[in-house]
Amino acid sequence: MRLTEESTSVMMSHPELPISAGSEHLFAWTLESLTGRHFLHGEIVALGIVISSWLQGRDHDQLRTALEDARVQYLPGQLGLSWAEIEHTLLSIGAYNRDIRHFNTVFDDVSWTPDIMRKLREMLFGE
Repeated sequence: MRLTEESTSVMMSHPELPISAGSEHLFAWTLESLTGRHFLHGEIVALGIVISSWLQGRDHDQLRTALEDARVQYLPGQLGLSWAEIEHTLLSIGAYNRDIRHFNTVFDDVSWTPDIMRKLREMLFGE
């Protein structure tokens, strides 16, 4: 636990250095930086995984089933997140990534059209 705490401290004091993470973490970091809130790491990363897998069209239903079977809270309502916060995060990921992380992720290939936003909202909120 001390090693995890120390490595997390080093990582957070040097956010410009790449670590072993991808789009799911980029989503989580951007969300936390915009909202000023802290979330349980696995829950918010799980939401990022669901969003990223949906954007890539890759087994996202199977992933959601596995998360639900494991009783992982990842849905925005469970995490106290509004669509406005998620949308703002998604629209801000590019700038956050360019300024701080410099990752190459699925978010680089997405055009945030109203149609994609509507479909993503429907998927996440069941509307």
